[in-house]
Amino acid sequence: MATITTPAWTEDVSLQAAQTLAASASDTDDVDIATAGYDRIVLQFSVTFHGSATAGYKIEIFSSSNSGTTEDNLPIITQNISLVTSSTKTISIIVDGLPYIAVKRTNLDGSQDIANEAVIYAGRKWSSV
Repeated sequence: MATITTPAWTEDVSLQAAQTLAASASDTDDVDIATAGYDRIVLQFSVTFHGSATAGYKIEIFSSSNSGTTEDNLPIITQNISLVTSSTKTISIIVDGLPYIAVKRTNLDGSQDIANEAVIYAGRKWSSV
């Protein structure tokens, strides 16, 4: 009998629970994709902008080939989320084939906090059945 390999997803892993991101502040979290056994992750970012905000939110993803000992100093992915005051924006980013990443998020507004910033991800593993 042939072995069939199928994907299995681990969903709703919290990288950053709902938090306030201060004006002009950045926060970085690491994901050791290889150690977790994933070959792909889907990151989902949810950001609620203040009613008086004047600028958006930036996501940068940096890679490392040695479990974060040396991280790239140039991002491999950059995504800006445009400002829409008093609203929540959500975006997903797929990361394939990287063993380790650092996920940096920056509030581009110099005077208003982001009231609610949350980041979750789903990871894909392969298993034989």
